[in-house]
Amino acid sequence: MYPMYNVMLVDDEPIVKVALRTMIPWEELGYMICATASDGVEALTLVDKFNPHIIITDLKMPNMDGLQLIKELNNRGFAGKILVASNHGEYELVREALVLGAIDYMLKISMKTEDLIHLLEKSTKLIQEQLQSRQQQETQTQLLQHNLKSVKNALLKDYFTDPYYDVQQLDQHDAISFAFSESSCYLFYITFEQNNATQNERQNHISVSFIENIILDILETVDQLEIIQLESNGLLLLISCDTLDDHQIIRTDFIQRVIRLIKMYISITPTIVFF
Repeated sequence: MYPMYNVMLVDDEPIVKVALRTMIPWEELGYMICATASDGVEALTLVDKFNPHIIITDLKMPNMDGLQLIKELNNRGFAGKILVASNHGEYELVREALVLGAIDYMLKISMKTEDLIHLLEKSTKLIQEQLQSRQQQETQTQLLQHNLKSVKNALLKDYFTDPYYDVQQLDQHDAISFAFSESSCYLFYITFEQNNATQNERQNHISVSFIENIILDILETVDQLEIIQLESNGLLLLISCDTLDDHQIIRTDFIQRVIRLIKMYISITPTIVFF
């Protein structure tokens, strides 16, 4: 089954739009004509509403021509693909459209079914490649963030547990920033006794991500805090004083909310002390 791609037709000649509509079985090939427009001004009013993946536009139109339309789409960060339909003798306009980012063009007078299908397939292939590239970049970014998070946790664990730790080592990692380096913080130590836990071993481990979710439930943010996994049942939480003050939460209330949520999710009552 084909994925469905939205296509917008932009041309001031109704006969051209009718011809494009009837040239191919759009939906059978995975395309849907989501909207049509008679000039660039009208097209721009429809782009946000219909989110076309592909725009096929004439170059010469009243009010706003195809080149102006492409420029405005570029200014708006349009992520789809643009094809231009031209008449004979418009080579300079076509060249400029390609320079502006249109991926290809077709001549109206000699337009063929197979040519239109080829251009649509070319467009969707580029869209798929763009999506795959973006997904790979997001995966790499997530992996990098995870690795930086692991490095940060190791550094902070050493900082708080090694009495001979050289604090200057924290300044040697330019890619890592620490919340407490910019503002004063409260320090909370969260732990629980293993023998008070339930028999489910998975509940004998309070994780960094679990505490982050608890903080999100309370503050709707995980900015300006550091969480350090000291052992399977113990963590240090550093949270900016400003963060609690901005939410008008005093430390004792914050502790009670954390305890209540931990008990709610994993039926364990933690011990929390703060400094």
